[in-house]
Amino acid sequence: MTAERRGALIAWARQRRALIVEDDYDVEYRFGRDPVASLQGLAPDLVTFVGTTSNTLAPALRLAWMVPPAHLIDDMADELDGTGTTPPTLDQVAMASFIQDAGLERHLRSMRRRYRAKRDVFIDALGRHLPEVRVSGTAAGLHLFAWLPDRIDEQQTAARARRSGVGVHELHRHCTVQAPSPPALLLGYALPTASDLSAATMLLADAMDASARNQA
Repeated sequence: MTAERRGALIAWARQRRALIVEDDYDVEYRFGRDPVASLQGLAPDLVTFVGTTSNTLAPALRLAWMVPPAHLIDDMADELDGTGTTPPTLDQVAMASFIQDAGLERHLRSMRRRYRAKRDVFIDALGRHLPEVRVSGTAAGLHLFAWLPDRIDEQQTAARARRSGVGVHELHRHCTVQAPSPPALLLGYALPTASDLSAATMLLADAMDASARNQA
């Protein structure tokens, strides 16, 4: 969000005595740009900041955290005591020790280098094998958008790619309303190796060519 929109959101919440829940999803993995300051740091009395280990360590840990405004801490602690829904204590203690000993920070530095290298390989492969595709969303996170030419059918291309062993997500599978945006695919690069990404890009190019021929 731009500084103006962030300021407007904070002003809106303050006027209506509302609570903002902020999940800075890509905060750990930003490439070529400085991290953006959190809303919680700008308005700690209005914002609850939440995070999870799903992208940084493993979803199976099922560990998350919450930094609420100070005046809500007691109420939230009472709610947790009442529900009894807390992660295993040993997992929490191990995670706290990992953070305190700077293990998490070292892990993140290492993974940022690995993911950036994979991202660069993927972007280069897309440029060579799919020159008509416009790539965006590369500054942060573990996915990117591949915007297809208007003549390409998004669903057909994705289906053909999956049949060839390349897992992709159509943009409009993630839209609650069918917006009139260009066709696009959401592509992840965290798990595959660099060679897998290059091979997958060639298979995706074949799927897009087949979709174009079908539309002709």
